[in-house]
Amino acid sequence: MKKKEFGKMSRAARIVATCQIVVCVLAVGWMVFAGFYFNREAIAMRSLDFLVKDYYENYIYDKFLVEKYVEDGFPDVRLQQLLSFDGARNVKYAPDFYDCDKKNTKVKITPVKPFGRKDYSFVTELDCERK
Repeated sequence: MKKKEFGKMSRAARIVATCQIVVCVLAVGWMVFAGFYFNREAIAMRSLDFLVKDYYENYIYDKFLVEKYVEDGFPDVRLQQLLSFDGARNVKYAPDFYDCDKKNTKVKITPVKPFGRKDYSFVTELDCERK
């Protein structure tokens, strides 16, 4: 009976082993990506970014002289306000915040120079349960 030397594999065995390694690496990569992308806090933050953008660019910017709020920013805007302004057209985003307190989650928006429609910064204070 002939002994195979350790480390010598047939071409088919090498291909199968390589495929197994690639599949494992892809599976681990997907799990890491899904863990970051699909967690509740990440979903809430993405939706909140959209709501703040919509609120500032389509509501505040047209109604207020934004230069007056450079130093202190606008008063805190609560999540409930972001969801219900302009005829509650953004209420469809409410499920993204189902484990967040809509009255205590707030955003501080501050306009920045040159005071265009997209020139602002904001700080978020999420009040959500972590699960």
